[in-house]
Amino acid sequence: MPVVMGTDARKHVWVSESIDHTGATDVTSALQAAITGASNGSAIHLQPDGIYRCDHSLNVSGRSNLTFEGHGAEIRGYAHTGSYLPGHSKFRVSESTNIKFTTSSSPGPARRRAGHSRPGDRSRLRDVRRRVRH
Repeated sequence: MPVVMGTDARKHVWVSESIDHTGATDVTSALQAAITGASNGSAIHLQPDGIYRCDHSLNVSGRSNLTFEGHGAEIRGYAHTGSYLPGHSKFRVSESTNIKFTTSSSPGPARRRAGHSRPGDRSRLRDVRRRVRH
């Protein structure tokens, strides 16, 4: 279950630490639940420097004004055979507007912890290719 906090005009949804962020197991369903549960206008925060393994697509459909804050995290796409597909996006965006993937390097004041603020770090969400289908 994601943690929801609101420190400004939008909600901040943190993907739970209980979701494997080591890359060892498929977390597609858990991440999809966090995405689906976030209201429009939310910021969805991944665990700093986490590695999320997704064997299936993450669907963002009929949504608006969502921001995915990477904090140095990586969402790795895997084929159904278990092979890692570098650079392969697992996001499927359709009928949505203003969906953003940030290169945020700091989890922000509400969740900053020692060792998790690395100035200059670039989120590995850069591999995400937004495909919008209307």
